Amino acid sequence: MKDHDATPTEIYGRYRILGQLGQGGMARVHIAEQSGIDGFSKIVALKTVHPHLAKSAELRRMFSTEAKLAARLDHPHIVTVYELGEAGGTYFMSMEYLPGEDLAAILQRTGPRQPIPVGLALWIADRIAA
Repeated sequence: MKDHDATPTEIYGRYRILGQLGQGGMARVHIAEQSGIDGFSKIVALKTVHPHLAKSAELRRMFSTEAKLAARLDHPHIVTVYELGEAGGTYFMSMEYLPGEDLAAILQRTGPRQPIPVGLALWIADRIAA
């Protein structure tokens, strides 16, 4: 898992950003706290469209389609999508947060001189196959 380096001041509806987990060409993924009544809180992953792309109707449609399709998937090895929402002109998708290290980060630290240990590689392959 990456360092939580975002300032915890951004609010999207019921979600307060605690840090950034990663980003791609279309969106960022944050760790966020969902709050509710009577002190209810839950840690979630919150995917938000990049601000400079948020005005594009086509991009919003693509993001919405992604969320709707992902929400239809139900499998123990696929994160659950909880909500598609909009706050202040920014589309967001809240999802199940799974703590741990990103496989891409593990692979970046390895290479021909320092391959992934065989036991870890077998465990990863087993989880993917499951």
